[in-house]
Amino acid sequence: MRSSFLTVILSIAIAGCVAGDLESTNPPPPAGGPDAAPPAPDAAVAGRVTEGLQLLYHFGGGSPLQETVTDLSGVGNPYNLTVGNPANLQWLPTTVIVQQPTILTAIEPAVKVYAACSTSNEVTIEGWLSPADVGQNGPARIATFSGGNDARNFTLAQAQVNYDFRLRTSETDLNGTPAVVHGPVNPTVMQHVVYTRNALGTVTVYLDNTPMVPDPVAGNLEWSSAYQFAIANEIGEQRPWLGQLGLIAVYCRALTPPEVTQNYNAGF
Repeated sequence: MRSSFLTVILSIAIAGCVAGDLESTNPPPPAGGPDAAPPAPDAAVAGRVTEGLQLLYHFGGGSPLQETVTDLSGVGNPYNLTVGNPANLQWLPTTVIVQQPTILTAIEPAVKVYAACSTSNEVTIEGWLSPADVGQNGPARIATFSGGNDARNFTLAQAQVNYDFRLRTSETDLNGTPAVVHGPVNPTVMQHVVYTRNALGTVTVYLDNTPMVPDPVAGNLEWSSAYQFAIANEIGEQRPWLGQLGLIAVYCRALTPPEVTQNYNAGF
């Protein structure tokens, strides 16, 4: 009897180990799909410049009615964004289309961006995007770190056929004007749009890795720590932007031309 009992116990144990081995060798669920987790930060920044990075949002692979866009920078506390009207977004494998007005933002201020950029006195705003049309104005806010229609730290926007970049310094007004304006926007393809401003006040805009004529924006960054970061609209939702987004990133450092090229080649 004792021998039979031990035999039964041993059989159960062996079966359990075999089942465990089979379970452990099952392949992981495929990437993408409605319940897919966002890529890990190390995967999200693969091939991209990471020094000075503060915010990074990849768009694509999201699920219908997804309510959150995750900050994949891996820097400090993640500044995740809540989608105001999830039904107004159409998620594609590598991009998202803002079909109707909405806003992607967080309730809390973007303190980590304020602290890092105020220290460095530099900033880079980067996007892979395609406007829905060339008639959008306001200007229509693509990405903004602001407190409303007339108060901001910085903004990347669309003013019809041009991109409109506003930065608040000790030499500009509260609204970040006069603005730096370059174009043209292209609603037919995804464009790589980069705005850099170094501590000497030199601003360079790159469109698809081509630098525009440098513009001066003098002074020190005089920012508010109370402002929020938002995508596709202004805080208060009165300056909506429609179009396709692949990536939005913010650095508290002016990327160099080779670094802009590196990010351009990495794509979205």
